[in-house]
Amino acid sequence: MLLGLVSALVLVCCGQATVEPDQVARVEQVYAACVEEMLRSTCKVSNDSTPSAASSPPAPVFVAGAGQVDSASYQRLRDAGDAMCTLVRQSCSKDWSGSACLTSRTLWAK
Repeated sequence: MLLGLVSALVLVCCGQATVEPDQVARVEQVYAACVEEMLRSTCKVSNDSTPSAASSPPAPVFVAGAGQVDSASYQRLRDAGDAMCTLVRQSCSKDWSGSACLTSRTLWAK
């Protein structure tokens, strides 16, 4: 947790992130929820057995237990595989309100 906090603060201080300092803890909560699901093998994204939507036109994706999410962001998470939680942390540290972070927050909100 401390390492994640330091990483997020470095991003904020170096001007590479738009997340507010008070949101750093929330970024870490989303990241931790992602990691927990990956460790328990209950991750909605990594366990999704539907065909890839890469060739489909952009459209919302409905994920059971999470609701509607952005298809492009969801596909990037699927493509990231084991690195998806790191992608979640990076996306939310850069832009809390961006599409990738909104998708992650929808999937792993607590």
